[in-house]
Amino acid sequence: MVSKARVVMEPTAITSLVLGAALGLVVNEMYRVSKEAVERCDLFHDELEYLKSTIKIVTPTINQIDQSRNRNSYPREVVEEIETSKKLLVRANDLVMTCSDIRRRKVWKTYRCTKKIRTLHDSLRAHLTLLLGVLNHVNQMKED
Repeated sequence: MVSKARVVMEPTAITSLVLGAALGLVVNEMYRVSKEAVERCDLFHDELEYLKSTIKIVTPTINQIDQSRNRNSYPREVVEEIETSKKLLVRANDLVMTCSDIRRRKVWKTYRCTKKIRTLHDSLRAHLTLLLGVLNHVNQMKED
């Protein structure tokens, strides 16, 4: 009977170097992701307060524009933009209510909520900038 000899490979310097580099990349990536999560969680309450203040400042203006649309005959597109703005404000307010209940130690929830807050806030800001620009243009055309 033929005996099978085991071949034992001893780690060479190159193998150790490659494995060490691969492990280093994995550990570095894990560190980067966890650091980003912690930073985003630290910004969570600031982002939430920023969105709250935006809602508080913008809501009376949107309500005033909505009330004035009955007196002014705005084009259909402007009326749709006003309605979209109101819907965005409702979504923002709902998000603030939902995210206000999250505790600081719930890292994953604060991470996801911060992302949602930033996205909605950017969308709200861009939409309101567009709406106010369009309203300004429509009002100038009516004056001429």
